[in-house]
Amino acid sequence: MDTAQSLQELEARFEPFNQNDGFHATPIPDLYVYRNSLACEPLAQIYQPMLIIGLNGQRRLRVGEIMVEQPIGDLFTNLLPMMIECQKDLVSIQSPVSCLVLMLDQERMTRVALRLQQTPSFASKASPSEDYFSKPVDERMLMVLLRLAWLVDDSDERFVLCDSLLDELYYRLLASFPSQRLSQLLQNYRQAFQVTRVVDYITENLDHNFTIAELANLANMGDSSFHQKFKQVMHESPLQFIKSLKLKQARNYLWQGLTVSEAAYKVGYNNLGQFSREYKRKFGYTASHLN
Repeated sequence: MDTAQSLQELEARFEPFNQNDGFHATPIPDLYVYRNSLACEPLAQIYQPMLIIGLNGQRRLRVGEIMVEQPIGDLFTNLLPMMIECQKDLVSIQSPVSCLVLMLDQERMTRVALRLQQTPSFASKASPSEDYFSKPVDERMLMVLLRLAWLVDDSDERFVLCDSLLDELYYRLLASFPSQRLSQLLQNYRQAFQVTRVVDYITENLDHNFTIAELANLANMGDSSFHQKFKQVMHESPLQFIKSLKLKQARNYLWQGLTVSEAAYKVGYNNLGQFSREYKRKFGYTASHLN
């Protein structure tokens, strides 16, 4: 079976869970399907660690200043939480996007990576230096995904086989990483566990004005240690991250039709002049440009 046929079968087997636009759970733990048929303005969101495989249509993801194409059959993986902007201008009812999304489990990722490090002939291939990458899905990973898809309708087989197949899928994801890169990934994961709780708290309380002491206490760390670990994991200082997240969410609100003052207030700005200055500095145009 070639790649195109495998992708078609994957889409067909998960189609019952993907009838409407949105993010839908499947019987496989941590495995979801996503569908979108409406073009809209770019939406910036925190992506928790995940593996995304394009089944239909085409998306473009912006990570920082880098645009990543995701055509059919390509996988995109972010190994740590990060801000990603999804461009949906190529989407339409005639050309909807559908994806298979695996939310990466930290415990399973660590367990498989530690086992992989102990193998006699550990991989020495080049791997991406960033905490995300995009590439065509290979045949072996497709076969694991198909075998998982075959478990959807059989609860007995799913109970017995699902866990080992998920381990194999994680192995396929990590197998090309050289030892040094995998060790770095494991270290980042240990740090990310504490930082992720803080990122979730920030995301859920964007109208709040945070202090480093408050966030460090949430992570059970001292101020300087928290600042250092947060920057190692998220590649921005806590305050830079918070400001960027607030401004991108404000832009989302403006696209939804809120006024400049309403958008500013909803992300915790009480000084409209400060909000306008920081918004223009961030995006290169004024907030009122979208009203």
